[in-house]
Amino acid sequence: MLLGTRGENEHEAFRYDGRFERQNRADLEPVTRVTTVTVLVVDGFSMLSLAAIIEPFNQANRADAADHFRWRLVGVLRRSAVASCGIEVELSDDLTSFRPDASALQEHLVVVCSGNDVDRHVSSKTRSFLRGMARRGATLVGVGTGAWMIADADLLEEKECTIHWSKMPSFSERFRDITVNGQRLHSDENIYTCAGEMASFDFSLDIIQARLGATKSNRLAEYFLGNVIAPATARQKLPKPLVHAAPRHPLVQAITVMENNIAERKTLNEIAKMSLISRRQLERLFMKHLKTTPAQYYIQLRLEWGKSLLEQTCIPVIDIAVASGFVTASHFSRSFRNLFSCLPSEIRSTERNEQAAAVELA
Repeated sequence: MLLGTRGENEHEAFRYDGRFERQNRADLEPVTRVTTVTVLVVDGFSMLSLAAIIEPFNQANRADAADHFRWRLVGVLRRSAVASCGIEVELSDDLTSFRPDASALQEHLVVVCSGNDVDRHVSSKTRSFLRGMARRGATLVGVGTGAWMIADADLLEEKECTIHWSKMPSFSERFRDITVNGQRLHSDENIYTCAGEMASFDFSLDIIQARLGATKSNRLAEYFLGNVIAPATARQKLPKPLVHAAPRHPLVQAITVMENNIAERKTLNEIAKMSLISRRQLERLFMKHLKTTPAQYYIQLRLEWGKSLLEQTCIPVIDIAVASGFVTASHFSRSFRNLFSCLPSEIRSTERNEQAAAVELA
């Protein structure tokens, strides 16, 4: 099973030992173990992500008046980090001074909490730290864009992961051998990735369920007013009319096929077949729920993918056109202008000017 699901029979629980495995409650040892949580806090991180990871552990400790979880906040080069909102947070260590507790490594979560500019903060220090912790048996967790830093350390090779939807285009181009999906949460062996703030909260509750049982996890969810928890495999981003649709809804499946086939685009007949409906049914569903045709939706999806690559990378426009499923740069540019009322080159010029202004202000 991927992650523990709150609402399990109270006579069963999940025991966390680097993976999630179903166990009978009678097999669980008394709760005397401590799970160590080391959070690598990278400049530009989301305050909400950091709180979503730590606060459920804090409340679990308070509820039992016990130290089930202990955490340390670690910076990359200094003992502080500045959040995306500008607030500076004091940390207990940096990577130069950090020393892990060797006795706790099998109960050790190493969480990477980073922001949209994570690619600017990868370094030999972050690679060495993550590789070393992985070798020692710690479980790695990428929060929001944290999967980028884990991938940069070559720890996601031949694995699958998730990352925040805004970073998916540039991640897919940078790490072409890694399969990235659009799920909220994903696990592959001893590496877990969470797509964003709310997914991080769900992950922490799953860890609590693994350690302390479903009843306590459910009570904490109620305490945080998180009664409605999306499944790990739920899509990160769907049109509003489909937010509450079942994952197996034909329209959700069709959109998933489109999202997974940007560069190597599928025909509408292929999309319909993979969604287990006819092409006519596909067209009716798109018009009924989204007020557009599947062809129009697909091309907009591909153009938005291209726009993200223009904003986040230095890839040549012709290569971005191909990565977005267009045969020629001219076709890409015409379609881009029709949707966004500007040329791809204008988007890139604007982005470079904004980056230059940010450097001057710094």
